[in-house]
Formats: sequence, structure tokens, C-alpha cells
Amino acid sequence: MFGTKGEMLNSDTIVIHIKKAHMEYEGAYQAIGNWFLKSSLKNAMFVNRE
Repeated sequence: MFGTKGEMLNSDTIVIHIKKAHMEYEGAYQAIGNWFLKSSLKNAMFVNRE
């Protein structure tokens, strides 16, 4: 199972709460984070990865 959950913290910062991926797939966490930021909330200038 792959996935992530995040939300806008304020007008220019997104916070990522949860990121799930299989450890056996190299680069899975980076790919999920990249996809999420590109597709979901494009106006964020800063990212807070709890």
C-alpha cells in the first residue's frame, strides 16, 4: 500500500502528516512525496514533513 496525507498549514506552507510505502521498493517514499506535491497543492512554497 502506498499513500500520503497532508494539508495546507497556511497560505504558503504544506504539512505532510503521513507517508506510507513498501520499504522494499527503493525510492518509493521520495516518489510518493514528489507526486503528492506536484499533483495536490501546487501553490506551496514550503514543505513541513513532520
